Amino acid sequence: MSLPPRWTVAASEHAADTLQAVLKSGDERLYRAVLLFLRGAALELGSALAAGHRPPGLRLDDGRIALDVPREPVVVYYLADTARRELFVTDVIWLG
Repeated sequence: MSLPPRWTVAASEHAADTLQAVLKSGDERLYRAVLLFLRGAALELGSALAAGHRPPGLRLDDGRIALDVPREPVVVYYLADTARRELFVTDVIWLG
């Protein structure tokens, strides 16, 4: 299996369900803002790891990393899968 040319984003079923709930609530702006943030976070993650730096966010005891979406009521938890070059979103907390 060949690696993708850049880091990608994938989500657990629970995280995807939360994002769908945001969209179904009628807040399409927030939904799009979170998706755009995740795309940027994947690029930042790949760059940080390629440079030998720590991934962005706050590392938790269980290995996940927490990121606040700036100016939005959303916190994202993710794992960095270096073998697949993937930012895997394990959970999305929407404070809405």
